Amino acid sequence: MVILLLYHFFIVSISVPLIVAATRRVETANLSFWDSLIIESAIKSDARRLWTEDLQDGQTCGELMIMNPFKSPTK
Repeated sequence: MVILLLYHFFIVSISVPLIVAATRRVETANLSFWDSLIIESAIKSDARRLWTEDLQDGQTCGELMIMNPFKSPTK
C-alpha cells in the first residue's frame, strides 16, 4: 500500500549527463560529488527548494534554494 505513494513523486534517474553536470559543479563550486549530484538531481526535477542540513542555508543554485530544516528562525 505504501509503495503506491511513490506514484506521486518524480523519480530522477542517474544518467551520464547528470553525472557530467555534477562533476562540473564539483569543479566550480567546491562541493563534494554527492552533494553536487543531489543538487543537479533537484534542479533536473524543477525543485525550487532543497531541504538539507549538509549545505549552506540560503545558498542558491539558479532557481534552487538550499534550506536547512533545523536552522532556528532569526528574531
